[in-house]
Order: sequence, then C-alpha cells, then structure tokens
Amino acid sequence: ARQVRGLMNRMGESNVANVANEIAQLSARIPRRAVGDACTKEILKALVDGPRASEQYAAALAAFVAGVSGELGPELGARFGCQLLKSLEAARAAGNARAASN
Repeated sequence: ARQVRGLMNRMGESNVANVANEIAQLSARIPRRAVGDACTKEILKALVDGPRASEQYAAALAAFVAGVSGELGPELGARFGCQLLKSLEAARAAGNARAASN
C-alpha cells in the first residue's frame, strides 16, 4: 500500500500513464486485488478527505482508473465504482456536502 501511495502522490495529469504502468507492474510482486484495493483506498481518501477536487484532477483520476483497469483487469474498475458509490452515499447520508460533491 505504501508503494501505491508513493506512486499516486507523484501522479499529475502529464504522467498518469506512467504511474498506471508502474502500479500495474507491482502486481508481479503483490496480488492484483491488493494493488487495486490500495489504489481505490488512496483515491477515495483523496476525494473524501481532501480539498474540493477540480475537474482536471477528477479527469486524471478517471484516466488512472481506466489505465490500471486495462492493465490489471476490469474487476478493478468495477470494485472502484462500487466503493465510490458507497462512499458517496455515506457522505450524502451524513450531510457531508464536500465529500458528496467531490
């Protein structure tokens, strides 16, 4: 998880593909599901706990999820989508407008 966090912290719009490829290469040493779950956790943490996400940041994250899903399999994207919806529903139910709108 720490390796995934470090790579994702370096991610910007210009290097999304490189970071997605590096994270996909981690699956040679770490189970794919663990890699995908770590990615999902880091993205949701940034969206729920972080500052208001810009459209540019959201587009970079969407490209990242698509790239990693392409490398590791569509189940990663499906699990991410499921967790994202659960997180949004929980934020909305708790009245956390910022987290629900990110």
